[in-house]
Amino acid sequence: MSEITYYFTNEESNESISESLIAKAERARRVLDSYNPCSINSEDFDNGIVDLMADLFHLMNQQTGLDIDQVIETARSHYEAEIAESAYETGP
Repeated sequence: MSEITYYFTNEESNESISESLIAKAERARRVLDSYNPCSINSEDFDNGIVDLMADLFHLMNQQTGLDIDQVIETARSHYEAEIAESAYETGP
């Protein structure tokens, strides 16, 4: 089981959530690894995510002028909808 799959496993029922969410997390991990390779269990993992997000904010500002707060709010909304959909699909 990959590190990412482990974090998306329901420990009580040992039932994995949607394959789509696992695939998205693994894709994000590949991006992070290419940007700043680190262990998922290290402080560097947190720092790598923060650094990548900050650099994405710089890119958004330079290339698109998008509002960072709006992007974060929209991304969080998408994330929460995907988690809720997965919970609905897998049931209680």
